[in-house]
This record gives sequence, C-alpha cells and structure tokens, in this order.
Amino acid sequence: MSNQPTSFDKLILEAYKRTEVKGEIRSGWISAPDQKSQLKGLKVLMSAQFQDGRFIPAGSTAYLKEESLHNTLGKNKFKSDTFPCEFIVVDLNNVEYIVPPSGDAA
Repeated sequence: MSNQPTSFDKLILEAYKRTEVKGEIRSGWISAPDQKSQLKGLKVLMSAQFQDGRFIPAGSTAYLKEESLHNTLGKNKFKSDTFPCEFIVVDLNNVEYIVPPSGDAA
C-alpha cells in the first residue's frame, strides 16, 4: 500500500452540487423529477480498502442515484485539511457502479 491516505470500508467522494428539481410536463401534469431516474458520477477522492478485499483507487468515478444525493447522502458535507474541497462519505451499498480511473490517473 502506498503512503497516500486510505479510507476503510467507506468511499470519500467529491461533494454533490445540488441542482434544482426538474420535472417534465406531460399532458398538463408534472412528471417525476429527473433526479428519480438519473445517476450522478462523483470522483473518488481517496483510495478505499474494504474488508472483503476490494480496493477502489482514488480518481475512480462512483455513480449514485441522484435522488439519494439530493435527499440525504449529498447533504452531509465534510471539510478536512486532507482535501481542499468539501466531500461526502458514503457506504459502498449506495453506489450503483464504479468506473476506474483512466489515463495517467490509473
């Protein structure tokens, strides 16, 4: 393992930037907001090691349901001297899928 900070059993992701709730008007009615059917990719800021042996490298993109980010997960933002930006902490079971880093970040 490198000398870089590592999270254990949690993902440290860039903070979710809230957007306004958008709905689509169909036949005079507003349909479900877009957030209910969208996934949002957030950058993994810190490598994560899980008890089952899985390893998620920093620079990956974790995709979460935007509805959960808008309602609960995205509201708990943290600050630390480790990062210059706000971040959120999520359990892996909140993630739909992860795309590993590409190029120089891999």
